[in-house]
Order: sequence, then C-alpha cells, then structure tokens
Amino acid sequence: MLLPLILFAHLALAQAPQFSDDSHSGRMFSFTLGARGIPSVQVLEPRPGDGYFHTNAPLPSGQIRVQTIFSDDLFWSRDGITYQKLDETLKDSEGRLYSLPAHEGSNYFRVGPSPPHDEAAYYTYEQYLDHMTSLDPGRFLMKRVIGKSVQGRPIYGLGITDRQVRGPKKTLWIQARQHGDEYSHSYIVESLVDHLVDPSPPNEVFRQLRETFFIGIVPMMNPDGAVARSRYNAHGVDLNRTWHESGNYGEEEPEVSAVHATLDRWISRPSQTVIFAYDHHNTYEGDWGYRFDRSTVPQQYFENQDRFVELLTSHDPFQRRSDWQENPGTPGMARVALYLQHSLDILTIETANAFRNNGSQVREEDLREEAIHFANALWAYIGEI
Repeated sequence: MLLPLILFAHLALAQAPQFSDDSHSGRMFSFTLGARGIPSVQVLEPRPGDGYFHTNAPLPSGQIRVQTIFSDDLFWSRDGITYQKLDETLKDSEGRLYSLPAHEGSNYFRVGPSPPHDEAAYYTYEQYLDHMTSLDPGRFLMKRVIGKSVQGRPIYGLGITDRQVRGPKKTLWIQARQHGDEYSHSYIVESLVDHLVDPSPPNEVFRQLRETFFIGIVPMMNPDGAVARSRYNAHGVDLNRTWHESGNYGEEEPEVSAVHATLDRWISRPSQTVIFAYDHHNTYEGDWGYRFDRSTVPQQYFENQDRFVELLTSHDPFQRRSDWQENPGTPGMARVALYLQHSLDILTIETANAFRNNGSQVREEDLREEAIHFANALWAYIGEI
C-alpha cells in the first residue's frame, strides 16, 4: 500500500514567486503555502495518483527538495508528459531528500508503480492556428481577431449561428485555454466548432443549436502560455485571477481584457441576452467541474446549475455528478467576475488529459466525442430553463 508522503519546495522570502494550485488531481494531493513561504504538497489518499503546483518565476533557492516518508514510487515532470523517476541517485546522504532543478511553471508529481502516459497529445498553438485558418466565414460562421496576447499572438473570437434563420436569438458563450498548459478541452472545443459549422453535422443537435442561438466561442485565450506550456501568460500572470467584475479592463491582462470587452459589448446590445457560459479547463486525472454553492447565488440559479450538471453527467460517460464541486470561487476568476457583473449562468469544467475517473487513459477520439455529449446536455438544459 502506498502511504502519505510530503514534498517541500523551498522559496526565498524576498521576491517569492506566485504559487498556485488548481490541479485538484483526483483529490489526491493537498497543496498549501506553508510557513516561511514553503509550499507543502501532501498525499491525501493511500493509492496511486498525481498532482502538480505552479510558480510564475523560478524558485529563488534554485532547488525543489522532495521529502519522502513512506514511498519510493515517485515520478516528477516539468510538462506532465515526460516523467523522471526519483531514484537513489537524486537522494541526499541520509537517503531521505530528493533535490530537483527548479524552474518557472509547472511541477508535476506522480505516485505509482510506473510513470503515466498521455494518449491525448499536447494540443499546440500551431494546431490552433491551423484550425482557425481552416475556418471560412459564411452562413454559419463569423471569425475575427478580438485581441492580441502579450507577445502579439492573435486571440480569435468565433460567432456561430444560422444567419438564414431570422429573429432574436439568445447567446451561449464558451471560452477555453485561459491556462496555457491545460489542453485536453481544446480537442473538445475544436470538435464542437467543426460540428456547429458543418452543413451536414453528425448529430441533429448541432443544427438545432445554431438555428436557435448565437454561440460565441473563444478557443484559446492564452496562446503565449500554450507555446511555453505554462499556466501563465508571458507576464507570468494567471489569467483566471485577473477578471474585474467592474469591467475595469485597464487592470486586466491584455488577453482577459480582449475577451471581457468583447463579451461586455455583446451583452450591452439591447437584443442580446447571454443565458449560459462555459469556462473550459483541464486536470490531469478525473473529470468534473465547479458551480456556485447555495450561499453564493439565488435558489433558482443554484437549481439551474444543479440541473445542468445532472444532464451533463447523464449524457457524458466520463462525468460523475458526485465529483462536481460547489464553491464560491476566488476573486478574479472569470466565473466570479461574470456572475457579479452580469448575473451570468456560468460553470467551470475540468477535463482530464491523462486518466479518467475510472482509471482508463484519455484518448483524443473520446475528447472529440465529448463535444456531442456536451451539445446534447446543453440543448436539453436550454429547453428546460
């Protein structure tokens, strides 16, 4: 049996990097910033699993020190794809501490008998550009660059609807890739877009959605992070902590400001009502999402979100309702800011990029298939609220 271990990364007090943990990897690890600015990483369950933390600058000490208490089945990775076994050669003279080179970005750890393997390959910025280039505006699609990243890369906004079907249409909003190294949902969003603009889609639900709604999609908010395989943008900032509910774009990062301003302009139109929004993220292991808790939102809002989760988990075989979390969120998150600013019905979904809840490996074809599951759940949900 694998028993708890504790990992320590030492940071200098002066100029401590931003520390962040949003992995929630199967509830396997707890990541906290402890005394003297030392992140503490603790295994919560005696089973194989994984976890990771992020820093937006190199650790000042230049090293990550990993202390193991009970298990030597440990692996470490900079990208969550290629893992290095923590073997005897990396231990200190007492045989207890591992010393690893510190670096800016993500540090992934795995407990288990063998290193994990991603079957869903990393979705690159080049794939995103190729996809955007392949999309031709027409009856179903509007496409434009809504902003630029810190390093000048384009952020595309897509508008999808059947323009031959007249009349006022409510809006569905989907955004993805705020964290550049979270990539599994890019396959879902790409597939969703392709089906929605296909004159003969594989499922009738895509025709129904584009005839009934205007669907706004931002497939990649953080292209610089995608290139660097980093959670952060090129300023070293977590985009999902810089949204302002007041709509003060000047205090937001350029990527957030571009997307936020585009959404606000759309909502400000008298004929437009955004009735549902979805913020895509990914985790390493397991599929779930976040919705607001009862104490944060009105009862009807809470019940609506609860119903969507129920419908999604009934359509998507990889989602389990019991794994969805209720919490008020953190200031600066998109779902918090957009709820406070517009009372937007917004959810955050986490999609696995390596292992499903049942332990099976993630496959690219399954991720693409999830676009159909999501569309079916969304259509059923919209029909009820």
